[in-house]
Amino acid sequence: MDMLSIIGNLASIGGFVQQNTELIGEATKMLLNNDKDTKIKDEVVLILDISAPCVPNVYHFLEKKNIDASVFIIRNKNGQRIIDPYDRGQWERVVKDFSRLVRSIYEEVAVNKLHVFISAPSSLAFGIGCVLRNIHRPYVYNYNKTTQSYDLVLIVDDELR
Repeated sequence: MDMLSIIGNLASIGGFVQQNTELIGEATKMLLNNDKDTKIKDEVVLILDISAPCVPNVYHFLEKKNIDASVFIIRNKNGQRIIDPYDRGQWERVVKDFSRLVRSIYEEVAVNKLHVFISAPSSLAFGIGCVLRNIHRPYVYNYNKTTQSYDLVLIVDDELR
């Protein structure tokens, strides 16, 4: 499946608007980084980049581990690093946008391996975990401040469900 099909599918599902390689959801913008190749690979990286900037560290990790994957970056639409603690709807919209993206990818591509990197408040990470409950064996990483890299901390298989 190619990148344009994913974009079209997202547009039809959730009112996303295409802007070059950027998809706009209700609360987030999703950046698709797949080099110059328009084919979505069977290895996918999802980066939820809401709190501290994590994208450069994730790319460094992917390069170091020779992970060749299609990368989807999810950020706040307004570019801010905070989600309003008094606006529950905003938190829910971020999770719904993430869910739409995951569902669209899995409807269009036979994903062999899904890597998940989350830089977000723990409450939001919990919501993302709920979205991933039906995904086959996502690999979840945690940033290690000591090594300044990522550690694989969970492979969510049937035993953990």
